[in-house]
Amino acid sequence: QLKVEKFKELVFLKNGFLPFPNLALIAGAPKTGKSWFVLGLAEELTQNDHTVVYISNEDTTRRLQARYKKVSDFPSKKLVFISGISSKKPLPKGEAGLAFISVLKRQYPDLKCVIVDTIQAIRNPDLKQDYANVENEFSALRKLAHKLEITIIGVHHTKKTTDFETTPIDRILGSQAIAATAETIII
Repeated sequence: QLKVEKFKELVFLKNGFLPFPNLALIAGAPKTGKSWFVLGLAEELTQNDHTVVYISNEDTTRRLQARYKKVSDFPSKKLVFISGISSKKPLPKGEAGLAFISVLKRQYPDLKCVIVDTIQAIRNPDLKQDYANVENEFSALRKLAHKLEITIIGVHHTKKTTDFETTPIDRILGSQAIAATAETIII
């Protein structure tokens, strides 16, 4: 019964800001600094002794290196970069993307956070983008985060502003199931 159920105290990777484990969504318009924000967050998490994997589908290894040099004077071995553009094979999508994250956890047993910039990099492109399919896809990511005891941060875009959108949540690109399924949303 909900009234008497006991819950474990929430654990945060970053001072009351990023629950662990968790599926988080960071959404914003193109070119508003989402990637810079998560790169700085990744650096801060490594300074707190957390291992982080940053998957960047839209950057080359060269560009990631240049950006990282701008946010860190002392590069951390606890921050692992994967570049989608520089990889010999494309990033796995759908079920294979979930399996890839599981492999990362086995490869880095102390892994606390996986950042996927942008989340489209691992989404199944063959799924019809209706509420049920999107909810299943994001629920699988959320369940995986809890199973592996990690926080998965998906970077995502927002829609162009219209007169019909009244809240920031309404601006998240795609199905409302994305916002409904993520546990933490930063816009």
